[in-house]
Amino acid sequence: MRFWSLFVFFLLVVAGCSKPSSPTIPPGEEGNLRQVAAEDPEMQKAIATAQRTSPEFKQRLAKATSDEFCSVKVRLKGKDDTYEHIWLEDVKVENGRIKGVLGNEPVYLSQKLGDPVDVPESQLSDWAVFDKTGKVIAGGYSVSLLKGE
Repeated sequence: MRFWSLFVFFLLVVAGCSKPSSPTIPPGEEGNLRQVAAEDPEMQKAIATAQRTSPEFKQRLAKATSDEFCSVKVRLKGKDDTYEHIWLEDVKVENGRIKGVLGNEPVYLSQKLGDPVDVPESQLSDWAVFDKTGKVIAGGYSVSLLKGE
């Protein structure tokens, strides 16, 4: 699996700017793991777009309303040289670092749901702003790709 990255995709995860009153993972979406080749050009483009537009995320994070939830997906190294791209909630971005807690239960990581994460911004692989219904209103580049939009 050396040449495979694992992308954890939990459809429309509600996370980030404020604590959601509902579960982080919508009912029926538990365990929604997608495997994508590290060399996949469409996923590489989605990640590049997310990284390029991260200043927009920072602005939205700073101005988020109580009806918006912000989340970032980051790349974390797992077992056997695999990588898991996983959503964080309670996100803060400061001094070139992304801090938050795991918003999904990892599959290939030693960490657990809710564990703190502190990584360089270079590990950002997506960001999204959701409305209170769980609809992506900004970002979500890998979300759109994995949904086939």
